[in-house]
Amino acid sequence: MLVRAGSVAVLAMTASLLAVPDVQAFGRRKAGCSSNCTPVSTSYSSFSACEETTAGCGTAYVTKEVTCYRMETRTRQVPVTVLKMVPRTEEYTYTVMVPHTVMQKQTVTEYQQEMKPETYQCTVMQMVCTPEQRTVTRYQMVQKPEEYTYTVMQPETVIEKRNVTRYQTVQKPEEYTYTVMQQRTVPQKRTITEMQTVAREEQFTYTVQVPETTMQKHTRTYTVCVPTTVTETVPVTRTIMVANPCGGCESSCASSCQPVRCGGFRCKNICGGVSTGCGPTVSYSCQTVTEMSTVTRTVMRAETRTEDVMVPVTTCRTETRTGSRTVYDCVPVQKEVEMMVVECVPVTMKGTRMVTQTVPVTETVDVPVTTHKPVTMKGTRMVCHTVPVTETVTVNVMKCVPTTQTATRMVCHTVPVQKEVTVPVTTYQPEVRKGTRTVCDYQQVTEMRTETYCEMVPYVTTVQVPVAISSCNYGCGNGFNGGCGSPCSN
Repeated sequence: MLVRAGSVAVLAMTASLLAVPDVQAFGRRKAGCSSNCTPVSTSYSSFSACEETTAGCGTAYVTKEVTCYRMETRTRQVPVTVLKMVPRTEEYTYTVMVPHTVMQKQTVTEYQQEMKPETYQCTVMQMVCTPEQRTVTRYQMVQKPEEYTYTVMQPETVIEKRNVTRYQTVQKPEEYTYTVMQQRTVPQKRTITEMQTVAREEQFTYTVQVPETTMQKHTRTYTVCVPTTVTETVPVTRTIMVANPCGGCESSCASSCQPVRCGGFRCKNICGGVSTGCGPTVSYSCQTVTEMSTVTRTVMRAETRTEDVMVPVTTCRTETRTGSRTVYDCVPVQKEVEMMVVECVPVTMKGTRMVTQTVPVTETVDVPVTTHKPVTMKGTRMVCHTVPVTETVTVNVMKCVPTTQTATRMVCHTVPVQKEVTVPVTTYQPEVRKGTRTVCDYQQVTEMRTETYCEMVPYVTTVQVPVAISSCNYGCGNGFNGGCGSPCSN
């Protein structure tokens, strides 16, 4: 608003200046006025200067009231339409799938494993050693004498005289000045701050967890091993004795069967620690026989079961308590003490020290100088040459020869077995039920709210406006109409 008032004053001053008429243009001067009307300053204090032949023309300021406008913030109540949620209760229908479990008998197929012997042919790679003739080239080292030329550096020593400069150390006494810091103890008063401990009682609140134990019903799952009898066929291997004629008391039994002579042409065999007695010239051999045998064994099958047990459950309840504790605060306390302070004072002292200087000394010495001269000499050396030698050797070569063999292996077959079991079958049936729910609806509601707006408000202020002065002669006596000449009126 101050900027706007200033702008109004500047515009008014510009208009008044443009409206000031030229005093000389009217030609109404009397005999006492000079022909020149010199402009003077617009300030009234500058009219004290007296000019006999000059009358000044200027501008005066007039106080006027002007109307200006300023912006003010105001508030008012206005109606506003808003949407509000209104809850209401309604009934609705929904469908629930209710499970029904029925025990039914079903036929299931289980697969059991059976072991059966099977004869198969396999190919085995056997290693066969075969001698072969091959030609081999070997390299032999052969030495030959060879003459060569080499250069030898022979030394020659000559005594020469040379000037050598050596430096000798010479010590001289020298006086010097040095500063020593001497300690001096001075008592001084100083202010120190000590921390004193002050105890005070303080109330505080703390939280305690209070345990509460209650018995709750929980369902636990555990596993029980149920014995089940399983019948299966397994291969059984055993050793039997087979009689075979022999020409003497030699036996073809295994290593555990040893023939024993019992006199004459009879032989007694012991197979597996059992003696067959003395008899005619008949020997026995041990053979391994594999038979399929039906075996019944008990297998522990794991079953999962559930049961309800009462379990103590402990929960912690939060409880707020109030207590009192002692708090120690450190309070600074200042006091003045007198202490001994050690000061270092510089003291200048004189002393004498030995200064070492290096002085060059030149002398002539005999120096042996050795020079080397090249001398060419001849010699003989042995040189090795590699000579190839070809010869025929016999080499054993290992070859893999495929051989077909017949063997027996046990093959596991899967056999389906059907049995009837009782299983729970669950079916779901739809069931219509009714319920109640809360629904929110939107409704228009008119409310009175406070609104802030801006408004231009007029106000009256006083400003200084420049205007033109009607008379131009201010005279010599600091008056407007007295002095030299008559006023030059418009």
